[in-house]
Amino acid sequence: MKTQAYLLSLLAVAATVLAACGSEDTPAISYDNPSLLFQPADSDQSSTAALRRRFFGETGSYLLFNDTLQRVYQGTDITGQPRYFTETIDLAYDIGSSSNSSSVYSFTYLTTEKEQTEMAQFVKDYILPHATKRLKPYSFFLCNRISVTTSNKVTTTPYAVANERCVAVAANYLLQRPRTEAQKKNFAGRVLNTLVAQAAKNNTNAFRAFYAHSANYYNRTYTSAGIKGSADELAQLGFISSGGTPGSFPSQDSDLSAFITSAILYDDAWLANTYGRYSVVMAKFAIVRQVLAALGYVA
Repeated sequence: MKTQAYLLSLLAVAATVLAACGSEDTPAISYDNPSLLFQPADSDQSSTAALRRRFFGETGSYLLFNDTLQRVYQGTDITGQPRYFTETIDLAYDIGSSSNSSSVYSFTYLTTEKEQTEMAQFVKDYILPHATKRLKPYSFFLCNRISVTTSNKVTTTPYAVANERCVAVAANYLLQRPRTEAQKKNFAGRVLNTLVAQAAKNNTNAFRAFYAHSANYYNRTYTSAGIKGSADELAQLGFISSGGTPGSFPSQDSDLSAFITSAILYDDAWLANTYGRYSVVMAKFAIVRQVLAALGYVA
């Protein structure tokens, strides 16, 4: 009984210590207005804060230069070390998704006012004119470089990535050296493709007619369809890209991605000149154009 009483006493003391450590000077974290996390603090009168406020006032989208939305001091732990609650934009998380990516995202930041101002202006000049309110992202996170590492330890450096509340844009390509107007438009097209792809994820039913044209071929081998896989043979069947696996047709997702990318990067005259003799390809482009307009894309 003495042993049991002693153990209970220790547990009571430990609980008291933990409660004291956890509650002492611990700020409450409020989500009454989540948009506050995307805005500079009222006390921040820096030039960067002024740029962010001006960008929101002009575009209606929030502007970020760091992926950390808040870092709140939560007191100290039992060893005396400070504890923080940290929230980031978390691009691996997608609202409404049944599963979230296991990929790890890391970033390098734009560190000078000149870089930040140039990229904010680029977004206003080359990206937002192609997005109505429906397509316009909740926020832009403008950084220098994006690295994405998968669970298989494969790392890529995309131009842009997006989820429901943010699109991150890597500026290193544009800032390395002066770019031509064509290069700037091509880069903007890739960012817009990311935006549209995010919107398309939530509107898969809108592309049913598109998928129906090629439903009999997705993921099949070329030999099973009696072709060798030349560009002409693929186009005759309605494809403008090959599959990820050699000797195979593309998947449903990669087929749609190829058409969306081309519809954004090229005008109707170029598409007609390149694919005009392939009736299925042109029919699929017509569907993509129609759905993109409905999603809020402006050609």
